[in-house]
Amino acid sequence: MAWDRRLLASSQHLTLLIAGFHGLYPVLESDASYSAAAQRLGVALTFKVGLSKNYKPGNEHVQEVVRKHGLILQDAEDELRIQAEIAAQRAKMYDWDAENEEDEQMQPEAAAAEEPEVHDAGQFDRFSLSSSLESLMDQSFLKIVKLRRKFALGWAGAEFLDAEVEKSQWKEEDVFAAKKKVISSFPGSRDTLSIDLQLIRAADLDEREIARTTSLPHDPLMGLGPDEPFNLPLTAFCYLVRRLSVSKPFLEV
Repeated sequence: MAWDRRLLASSQHLTLLIAGFHGLYPVLESDASYSAAAQRLGVALTFKVGLSKNYKPGNEHVQEVVRKHGLILQDAEDELRIQAEIAAQRAKMYDWDAENEEDEQMQPEAAAAEEPEVHDAGQFDRFSLSSSLESLMDQSFLKIVKLRRKFALGWAGAEFLDAEVEKSQWKEEDVFAAKKKVISSFPGSRDTLSIDLQLIRAADLDEREIARTTSLPHDPLMGLGPDEPFNLPLTAFCYLVRRLSVSKPFLEV
């Protein structure tokens, strides 16, 4: 994983923006599925990950990000490259203007260095990991929460189960019901499923061991009953921080 050094700067705040509520909250049932009202409104949550010098970005910056949430935004490296190209173009234009300036008395003023641009502390800045983290949140977060709520798993166990579901293309109930290494084929199917339920539990146990030596974020789902509501923004942010804290998803044991 290529880390961005700005993540380690005390002046930066890791920021998660959640868009797509259409003015409705909460939008999820206790099992992490969209409520009937949310489905009628066409709610589809999207996540944006960035950095801000304030503990939260300014409203105008948030509105701009949300307005463009359907567009592919530039990564930090691309933004730096574009800024460098713009600066080079400005330098060329400045040199041309200086050479063609007729009034010699104006040259010292024209040659004066531009004042440094003041950075808006409320700005929402993307960084090198923004795209990959956003893909993770958009594609996997709600699925992982659903598996946790349904099967009483931790983050790591739910990630393991989700990987097995994707690999086998079976329903999660069928995958989770597999008790031993080899399960005979379902009627009418030639496929077999090779999975050990103990590996799912082992992934959660491994994460608990890691938590003893690594400061993992609070788990808002821990101890909640399957029918109890959960705090979506807090859960999403804690999952995001967890993925930054552990070296890799627990898809292998």
